[in-house]
Amino acid sequence: MIKHVKKNWLLYKDSLIATVLVYVVAIGLKNVPFNSHLFDPISSSLEDFEFSDLLYSRFQSPTKVDTNIIIVDVANLNREEIGKVIQRVKAFEPGVIGLDLIFQHSTGQDSLLVSSLDQDIVYACYLEGFEDDLKCFGKAITTGITNEKRIEGFTNFVAGPASTVRTFKPQTCYNGDSLLAFPVSIAKQFNIDAYKALGLRDAPLEIINYTGGQKSYSTLTSPEALSMNLEFVKGKIVLIGLLSPDYGTPVFEDLHFTPLNKKYSGKTFPDAYGVVIHANVISMILEEEYINKSGWIQYVLAMLIGLIHMVLFTHYFANHERHMWYHLIAKLAQLVTSVLFIFLSLILLAKMNYKLDVTLTVFVIALSIDFLYFYEAWAKFLNVKFGYKTIHSNE
Repeated sequence: MIKHVKKNWLLYKDSLIATVLVYVVAIGLKNVPFNSHLFDPISSSLEDFEFSDLLYSRFQSPTKVDTNIIIVDVANLNREEIGKVIQRVKAFEPGVIGLDLIFQHSTGQDSLLVSSLDQDIVYACYLEGFEDDLKCFGKAITTGITNEKRIEGFTNFVAGPASTVRTFKPQTCYNGDSLLAFPVSIAKQFNIDAYKALGLRDAPLEIINYTGGQKSYSTLTSPEALSMNLEFVKGKIVLIGLLSPDYGTPVFEDLHFTPLNKKYSGKTFPDAYGVVIHANVISMILEEEYINKSGWIQYVLAMLIGLIHMVLFTHYFANHERHMWYHLIAKLAQLVTSVLFIFLSLILLAKMNYKLDVTLTVFVIALSIDFLYFYEAWAKFLNVKFGYKTIHSNE
C-alpha cells in the first residue's frame, strides 16, 4: 500500500514538472518571434493563422445581407465624377454617408466635389505611424479640400501590410483628444444607443465579428448610382469607397487579408476591400454582436489539459506492463483531444460569440510526448547523481 502511494505521488510530481517544462516552451514558441530563415517555410504558413479563422473561411452559415448598409463603388472615377455620385446619393436622404476616400491635394476638378461635401458626411482620415498601443498621434492624412467643420474617423486597421485584419481599435488619441474609428463614427451618427453600448465595453481592441464579405452588402456601381431610383437608400448607411462589384478586375489600392479568406496558409491573395471591412464593423456595432475573448482562461486551460495528458502518458510510459500501449494511447489522445478542443472553440465562437484561444493548449498537447522523453533522461541522470526521486528510476 505504501509503495503504491509513493508511486502515485511520484507519478503526479513527475507529470507536473514535465508539464511545466512543456508549458514554458509552448508559450515561448507561441509568443517569441524567430529571426532564423530556417523557420521561414513554417512561419510564413502559421504566423498569421488562428483556429477561429476556420469558422469564417469554411464553416460560416450562408451569407445574410445587411439591409442597413449600401456600398457605392467609385473606383477609377475622377473627383468631378465622385462629386456627382455624392450629390445623387444625398438627394435620396440617406441616414449617414461614409466617405472612405481621402483627397489630399486640390485639383481643377474640385468645385463640384467641394459643393457635395458637408457636415452630414463622415470623412476618412489616415493616422501616420499607426500602431496597436496607447500612443497619441499628432499627424494624419486627411481630406484637405474643404475647411468646413466635419466629422472624421480614422481608417487604420490593426494589422501589418500582409497580416490578417481580425481586430479594430474603436478610438485612439489624436492631438490630445479622442478620435473615433471611421466605422464607429458612422455607427454613432446612425444609432447613438448602439454606439453607447460599444463605449460601455471600454475595450481598447475589439475582435471583428465578420458576417460575410462583399456579398453581405448591397453594392452599386457608379453608373447605377447615377441612373437608378435610389429610394431604397433613404435612412440607410451609404459607404462610398473602392471595390470591384462584379468581382472582375480588382482594385489593388485598398485590399486586405481577413479571416474570410478561403486560403489561410501559404501564398494567397487579399480577399476584402477596406470599405467591406468597415461595413462588417458597423454591422457588428449595430447588432451588438460582439466577441468576448478568453484572456487568462487559455493559459489555465493549457496547463490543466497538459497536466492531464502528461499523467496519462507517464502512466503508460513508466509502467513496464503497459509500455507496449504507450505510443498508441499517446498518439490517439493527442489527435482526439486536439480536434475536440478546436471543434469546441469553433462552437463557442459560432453559438456564443466567445473566442476561446486553444492554440497554446494544442501546442502543449503536441509537445508532450517529446518532452516526456527529455524529462525521463533528465530525471534518470539526477536520480543517479543526486538520488532524485522519480518514477522513471530503475528501482
